[in-house]
Amino acid sequence: MAESSVSGQQTVRPIVAYYTGSDTLYNGYALCYDHDGATAKLRSSTVEKPTYASLLAGGFAGIVVNAPAQGIVPASGATRTKVYLLPVRPSGMEMRDVDVFTDQNVTAGQLLGPSPETYYFRQAVIPGTAVFRCSEAKDRSGTANTVNGVYVKIDAEEYQDKMFRIFDHFDGRTPIFLGGATLAEFLLPGYQVSGATVAAAGTSDHGGRLVITPTTTTIAQLEMGGTGTASAANLLPFTLSAGKAIYFRANVNFGVGAVDNDVFCGLAITGAAVTDGTVPNLDDYLGFYMQGDSSALINIATNRDNGTDNVTSTGITQVADTMHDLAFLAVNRVAGDAASATTVYVFVDGVLTNTLSSAAVNALINKDEGMRMVFAGIGGAAAVALEIDRWECCTNL
Repeated sequence: MAESSVSGQQTVRPIVAYYTGSDTLYNGYALCYDHDGATAKLRSSTVEKPTYASLLAGGFAGIVVNAPAQGIVPASGATRTKVYLLPVRPSGMEMRDVDVFTDQNVTAGQLLGPSPETYYFRQAVIPGTAVFRCSEAKDRSGTANTVNGVYVKIDAEEYQDKMFRIFDHFDGRTPIFLGGATLAEFLLPGYQVSGATVAAAGTSDHGGRLVITPTTTTIAQLEMGGTGTASAANLLPFTLSAGKAIYFRANVNFGVGAVDNDVFCGLAITGAAVTDGTVPNLDDYLGFYMQGDSSALINIATNRDNGTDNVTSTGITQVADTMHDLAFLAVNRVAGDAASATTVYVFVDGVLTNTLSSAAVNALINKDEGMRMVFAGIGGAAAVALEIDRWECCTNL
């Protein structure tokens, strides 16, 4: 097989794969391996539109190349379509002068990666998915098209200042090097804990969990940056402004032994309390909310400028004593606040449950102020604990 030519540059040989979808494919599209195929052969040879689950599994296959001008059009009724893909090289082995498809307003030097539920490359805010560095500024937010740049697996060290992660180290042990610091100070640097006791509990899964327990009906609140005063302004790092994106993920148990407590976890300007039976009383927020009632539904909730609350059910019922993996990817395609410019993809336990993109919802998503990570809950009739196994947030790569 001859080597592939991308924008006139000779590159490594493309690989052959078989696409299982029905969409027309163009040069520069991203595809992932079918990570949940029935056999090892299918998982290594068939490809599909990128999904959240396939990206988390490290299943990025490559960029479509050698497609005709009209694109690759799957035959009617076909279950597999032959495609050529340009795989990404390891870190340090870059390919220059490569084109990828995007629907965003990008700048030179911006890092991109495959985005779930699309064929496009966007701000690579899911850790480990950054594979492209733009070499030019292009506004593709009106009509999706290609942008030129460098194609290489990008180490997470390049964007550590854009990422906050705490993973799986709540093993219940007291570190011996703290010099008298509390458990909260060790586990949660830059966080404020109020209205609750905090402990680490060893478990058989993932090593341990952080347990936040309110006292009866008081509010348990864990927030980044404390009180939200001017001195804490630098601790509001997460914003959707100027065509940016945010990825949030947390593995939580909303109520140990019960499902009757109100909980919010996500991003907000202030952590001014979850109140029993109502939507979180936060100035601006974007995150997951569960009202302590008999339905125990997990919701995605948004509010802007302390205005109207928007609560949309994910259709998933919270199960007592069960950890739920909650995540959202919010993408603002343009440098501004245009109606319907923002799309929020919502995932519960690895499955896409909601795509929020209407103009009405856009008006209720904070895109002009920074937010911090907040976990808050109320105990209800009893001291119901909130368990956190891990959380992370990335932005503006």
